Amino acid sequence: MTTDKRNEKQADSEVKIFPVPFDLGEINENFATSTNTPSKPSNEELINQAIKLHVEGNIQEAAKHYQYFIDQGFNDYRIFSNYAGILKD
Repeated sequence: MTTDKRNEKQADSEVKIFPVPFDLGEINENFATSTNTPSKPSNEELINQAIKLHVEGNIQEAAKHYQYFIDQGFNDYRIFSNYAGILKD
């Protein structure tokens, strides 16, 4: 490969930077975004919901939740302890 061709290839692969006129002092307001889609509850929120059902006496619904969590592979002592208590009773 000739020196001219190497220089051409190097010139083509160089990163080109273009300045963008932008004054950071112009922006002094806070931006917030919102979406209309509800966020997925965390595992902790789901477990707390099942515990709340259990405490309120809705044993069948709480048991369904605990079994679901176990099936999904949740590894939380509260699930196992509470579900064991329901099964024992």
